[in-house]
Amino acid sequence: MILQKLIDYSRTLDMPPAMYGLVPVKYVINLNLNGNYISTDILDGGRKSNDRGKELLAPTIVRSSGINPKLLVDNGEYLLGITRENSNAERVKNCHNQFIQLINDCAKKTKNTALESILKFYTTVDYQSLRIADNFDPSMNITFRVNGDFPFNTYSVKEFWKNYTSAKTEADASIKCHICRSNPAEERMPAKVKRIPGGQSAGTALISANSSAFESFGLKSSKVGPTCRDCAEKFTFALNHLLSNDNSHLTIGKQVYVFWSKGEDFSPVKVLRAPEDFFSGLPALGRADDPAKVKLMFKSAFSGKTGAIDDHEQAFFAAAFSAAGGRVVIRDWLETTIPAAKQNLVDFFANCYHKYQQHPHGIYSLASATVRDVNKELPARILIQLLNIALKGTRLPEDLLYQAVKRAKAEQGVTSPRAALIKLFFISNKRQKEINMTQLDTKTNKPAYLCGRLLATLEEIQSAALGNTNTTIVDRYYGTASTAPATVFSVLMTGARHHLGKLRKEKPGYHTNLEKKLQSIVSGLAEFPKVLTLEEQGLFALGYYHQKQERFQSKEKKEVE
Repeated sequence: MILQKLIDYSRTLDMPPAMYGLVPVKYVINLNLNGNYISTDILDGGRKSNDRGKELLAPTIVRSSGINPKLLVDNGEYLLGITRENSNAERVKNCHNQFIQLINDCAKKTKNTALESILKFYTTVDYQSLRIADNFDPSMNITFRVNGDFPFNTYSVKEFWKNYTSAKTEADASIKCHICRSNPAEERMPAKVKRIPGGQSAGTALISANSSAFESFGLKSSKVGPTCRDCAEKFTFALNHLLSNDNSHLTIGKQVYVFWSKGEDFSPVKVLRAPEDFFSGLPALGRADDPAKVKLMFKSAFSGKTGAIDDHEQAFFAAAFSAAGGRVVIRDWLETTIPAAKQNLVDFFANCYHKYQQHPHGIYSLASATVRDVNKELPARILIQLLNIALKGTRLPEDLLYQAVKRAKAEQGVTSPRAALIKLFFISNKRQKEINMTQLDTKTNKPAYLCGRLLATLEEIQSAALGNTNTTIVDRYYGTASTAPATVFSVLMTGARHHLGKLRKEKPGYHTNLEKKLQSIVSGLAEFPKVLTLEEQGLFALGYYHQKQERFQSKEKKEVE
């Protein structure tokens, strides 16, 4: 299914000629039509280290063992016969001779004058003594340019390479391609996938079996997933195209997700990285009181279309890949429609949204709520879980709630991304529906939520009475208050009474407001809970965060007025 969809996608692309691919070329030897050496150009691939040159669309072939030259473009051993360190001199000589013989065969078949110029170069120039370049590296790829043109770009050379590689292929006519059902299956994949995290630098095979453990029904190598050359080239090119485009892939740890659509050009990559761009043109974002209105605003970012998804709507696909043992491993697959994928993203960010955030949090921001240092400790699985929820509309696992609650206790506080992640858990799992989790809910009597609000209020009372202190009650008691409220709140309430007494004398108006707020919260508590469950600890975190942010917003509003 995945391979067929990639082949379908390849039909929307400008496919290269058969057995052509992007090959990094470091050196270009310039010749005239008489085969005389003119100069050498050194191509820059734009990389700061290990720069193998500029990628050119040129003849290529997968080499596993033995001597197998590539037409017109190859490393220094094949093209110039220059031996690398620790290379076998006799083998390099054979490689070089076969490279020249391949050009000779192509020249006879095509009558291409540029190839005849290259053959003259080999017979008239002492090329192995040429100073090709300073610090010349024979492991890098080299090619020829004759009279200003690359010979491999001519139609006759492309046709020769197509027929030549087809004749050399180890296709088995008794086994048909499982995709097109007509062409014979290849012994080995004719092309490899590049840029897979943890994969081989030269590329990684999408279908292969390099040990008996992976073989079945007597099938070996790539025949374990019978595929013809034409189909293999198409799905490999399509996948490499997606991996080369920053807007169509997202690398997460040792996995990479690719996204493509059939029709409308839609990529969720930018959305997941910077969702505020996704909701551009919605000035009321973050200022609506009703979560339903917020969701409606999100939906208005699109066509305004509602209701069931029709069969004719454009398809959207996502797949995750990693590398293992020299092979590409498919980790995940999603097949849906563009409206459905967009709607899932809309719902995802709507479920994360709360009144006190300036913009929607992307998956990296949400994932940061679970670790101390996002650059050092962030497991790829957390990002993958969030990505699945965003695209598939699945539920947030309880493990991520645990991680968020755990970090809140460790850091003695609740950040905006952490509150958004906790809210996402409750909304996606359809838990605690009676609480308005988008902003402060003064009507709920959920003990855990009230205890969180109470701690924030006690913190405000302490701050009003003592000003800035080195250690607040939250710094000292958040962890215990959020897990076993009964053990600490009686002590904290006693301290608050002393602070309120001071405020009654010094700031009577402030005292009255805080006293009312405190009583409204405590009146909803019959008793302090002895122990809070994991979900209740999440509610505690939300209650604390909402109460504290409401206080800050009220203060900012007064300052503006």
